Amino acid sequence: MKQALLDRYGVEPTNQMQLYCAKQRVHQTTKGVHSLSYDILPPWACVVIETNEGSVVKFALEPRVGMDSQFKRTFVCLDAMKKGFVRGCRPWFGIDGCHLKGPLGGTLLSVVVLDRNKGIFPIAFTVVEIENKDSLKFFLTLLREVLQLVPEWKDDFVTIMSDQQKGRLS
Repeated sequence: MKQALLDRYGVEPTNQMQLYCAKQRVHQTTKGVHSLSYDILPPWACVVIETNEGSVVKFALEPRVGMDSQFKRTFVCLDAMKKGFVRGCRPWFGIDGCHLKGPLGGTLLSVVVLDRNKGIFPIAFTVVEIENKDSLKFFLTLLREVLQLVPEWKDDFVTIMSDQQKGRLS
């Protein structure tokens, strides 16, 4: 950071504490921007549903006493994703998550399947506060409800593979 300031602006900080304080201010500002981005999710969901008829976007909010509700989870499944899975793939999918490293944290869970060309085909994704039994139940319950909306869906069972365990969703 010191070298970048010198190269770009010809300014050299007098001590390391100035750099540390500047870095802390940037992190605080960035965290604020991240938290405000959750406010635009509901309008984004409306646009997705209007432009992709049949898509499903759900939110779970956590009520707080005397304050606005706080974002807890979201679920997204585009119409083309669910129809593509039901019409062209086997009733098998993989589920996995990755930790979000931003200032607000959380986990991104996704469900994917291999298509006929052995390419990865996404079905749905969710952002949850943490990967646990409750958040997986939220995700898989909504996924089952969404898939059952497709008229061609005939399978009673789907085989699920994850990095944790294998099982069947009835």
